[in-house]
Amino acid sequence: MKKSNRIPALILTLIMTFNVLCVGAYAKGNNQPTLKFDENGNFRIMHITDTHFTDFPFTEMIDFIGEAIDDYEPDLVVFGGDNIKGWFDTSVQLGTKAAIDQLVAPVVERNVPFTFVYGNHDWETYLCPKLLQNSYYGAYDNCILPNGYSSILRRSNGNILIKDSKGENDIFNIWLFDSGTKIKSDKKTTIQCVNSAEIKWYEKKCAELKEANGGKVIPSIAFQHLGFEEVRKLFVEDENGFKSGDKTYVLKSGFTDGIKDGVAGVENTKMTSHLSKSCELSTENDGQYDAFVRQGDVIGMFFGHTHANDFCGITEDNIALGVTLSAGGFNILSRYTDAEGNQVEARGLRIIDINEDALTDGDDNNLEALSTFSVYLSDYFEDSIEQYPKKFSEHDWHSFFEWFEIEFTYLGEYFKLILNID
Repeated sequence: MKKSNRIPALILTLIMTFNVLCVGAYAKGNNQPTLKFDENGNFRIMHITDTHFTDFPFTEMIDFIGEAIDDYEPDLVVFGGDNIKGWFDTSVQLGTKAAIDQLVAPVVERNVPFTFVYGNHDWETYLCPKLLQNSYYGAYDNCILPNGYSSILRRSNGNILIKDSKGENDIFNIWLFDSGTKIKSDKKTTIQCVNSAEIKWYEKKCAELKEANGGKVIPSIAFQHLGFEEVRKLFVEDENGFKSGDKTYVLKSGFTDGIKDGVAGVENTKMTSHLSKSCELSTENDGQYDAFVRQGDVIGMFFGHTHANDFCGITEDNIALGVTLSAGGFNILSRYTDAEGNQVEARGLRIIDINEDALTDGDDNNLEALSTFSVYLSDYFEDSIEQYPKKFSEHDWHSFFEWFEIEFTYLGEYFKLILNID
């Protein structure tokens, strides 16, 4: 049987969005592991984004993630959105679960705590809403589910507190944001970002954390999939630069790819800094960056979505903004052409280190506690520029009635979730 028609699935999704029981609800979260700085005062995050998993196994990428975890020993893994492709050749429900299970397998096997945000492709599952996806991730004991504001389409907002090396006090925070999706029409493409309700939740939670911390902000970094337009603050227009939209840009003087000990440094990347044509930024702006500046807690923000882009710099407001490479995925062959005309392999992940001793009570110096660098798939697979995951030629197809039974059995589980029925 050929692929199931996506139009009925879309209609059903639209019907489900009418269910107001989900709107404005707050995610309960699961029993998350307690995170803290290690005995040396360090906390390491691995940012893995744009994996685009389907129900076909991506052996090379699974091996890459596993070996990178073994080598860099993160305290937390953050999946940065477009974790799954969003469509499958067979059942959406079974395909989504299979994709998520494969994606988290190397992390679960090593019992590393992990969390996630959603991207535009995670939104496209239609018959597998985000709440149901949350239940797939949350089935694992080492998963930290987003615990903040949620609506039927926004399910990955939350915050994760990190304790000091003694395990006594919360001294650092990680924000998770659901940045929505891309909406295409004949006239234009709208790239969403965090909306006003999410920003209100962030500001309210900031106030709660500040009060609990004796009136002082808790230094934070944030993750979301789609980048806001202020990323361009790292770049300046230049006719010899890389095109983004209808303009071309180069990285500002003094701003380079990585950050080491609070200072941008090119030694932290193998790639040339650039804002490539794939660097889509939000076409909507509800003031998220300005909210960060007002609150004074966020020292760094990391995005995905743009596949071949790999840079991190510091804005004039002393906030580091970074874009992480795609780790790869179904039909994602991420590469770019450098100034000499050479094709450069562009798949990888990002390491983000926070140092406890460098955190201060003041708001201005906490950026010195942050350092980051990229790890490349080509470090592990020498010929990876010629390889990318392809679907298998053989697959178990479902008849229409089998497909119908599978999808609606899982939709029953979905409605149990939104109605809190055991």
